[in-house]
Amino acid sequence: MGFEIQIAIQRLLVPGILALIGTWLLAGRQESQASARRGASGIGLIGAFLLAGAFVVSDFMQRGILLSPREWLGWEAREPWMLMVWLVPAVILALAFMQFLLGTSERFQRWSVPLLLTFWIGASYLLLPMGAGYQDKLPSVGRWVVVGAVAAVWNAYAMEWMANGPGGRWYPLVLLAQFGCIVAIVLSSYASLSEWVLVGAGVSCGVSVLQLFRPTRSYEVPFSWPLAPIIVGLSWMGVACLVVSTFYVSESLSSPWFWFVLFLPSMVGIVDLYARRLNPWLRATVAAGICCVILVPLIYFLVTAEPEW
Repeated sequence: MGFEIQIAIQRLLVPGILALIGTWLLAGRQESQASARRGASGIGLIGAFLLAGAFVVSDFMQRGILLSPREWLGWEAREPWMLMVWLVPAVILALAFMQFLLGTSERFQRWSVPLLLTFWIGASYLLLPMGAGYQDKLPSVGRWVVVGAVAAVWNAYAMEWMANGPGGRWYPLVLLAQFGCIVAIVLSSYASLSEWVLVGAGVSCGVSVLQLFRPTRSYEVPFSWPLAPIIVGLSWMGVACLVVSTFYVSESLSSPWFWFVLFLPSMVGIVDLYARRLNPWLRATVAAGICCVILVPLIYFLVTAEPEW
């Protein structure tokens, strides 16, 4: 089996299939007002575990230990960012369990955002390399932790806005576009990190395929909609991967595009504040146009700056 095919199976196909099934289960509860108030169901929790497992299964396949349970306990993060294998699933499962236990009550609204923000700040700190060889980067660690937390919150609320209300069934494609931009930035400098970003792209693709066939509706409580756990988890993963990449990618490649890619969901969300008054197809076209305006010039710039890319 060729290396490219192996990467496609481990990092795109398998996570995408697991995400497709998990999203179907997570979004399986009936879209009635009564079920919305109850929050996630038991079947939805199974879907959340499948979505979380997509990241772990992909990593175990890449390490060659998926079929060797005895080696699972020997897992170790060769680089700090590899802890995302466990941290991204933790975000997904935490929000899914909060939906399951608290429904859409005031307690959910009161606790969800503060807990997520605290987690994002702590997790972002864990992911940044601070060992030998990175001493010159240490003064910027605190700044990147704050930037990552702010971007994660803004992007999550932007996805919340696009997911709420009719006509927004395309919204996970925005995260797919962001992961595509991050792959383009990282690919020529750090293959291992770019492979991990592909997992996010694969999961985003699986979520997007199912969501395209599901109508969206309005939810009063933030992050109480069925797919919030996976969308919030992917939003944080994209931000974390991009922030981590600043420690490995040359400044000449990342600096012109970093902020545009980092806040891409937020930019689409801001424009969508006005575009949602339009026909749903035109609204989706506007969002796709913003993503293409970032992705296409980015690829052209990288090909020009890095011919070997």
